[in-house]
Amino acid sequence: DPCEYLAFILSGSVKMKKETEFKGKEIVFGLYKKGATIGALCILDRGIRPVTAVTLDDVSLVLVTSEDFDELIEKHPKFGAKLLKGMLFSLSSRLRSSFDRMTSIF
Repeated sequence: DPCEYLAFILSGSVKMKKETEFKGKEIVFGLYKKGATIGALCILDRGIRPVTAVTLDDVSLVLVTSEDFDELIEKHPKFGAKLLKGMLFSLSSRLRSSFDRMTSIF
């Protein structure tokens, strides 16, 4: 799907996964709960979502469209900078965890 929004998880759990070329096999990239942001990776480049989000229970989200995200950064640059730094920190932490998981396989 095209990336048109990011989401802040207010409650519940979301699994991020991607199907592999092997039928019925998937890779789980993370389990996210209250306080996590999902969809941040592609909100910046407006690309296609690289993974699929699946709710694991009842989930409550706040959705921020790409237009609202741009407007927020433009109208409130200090808050926007803090938000972007938080998103970058979260993405870098997730990437490090992915590296660790990938290397533990071999």
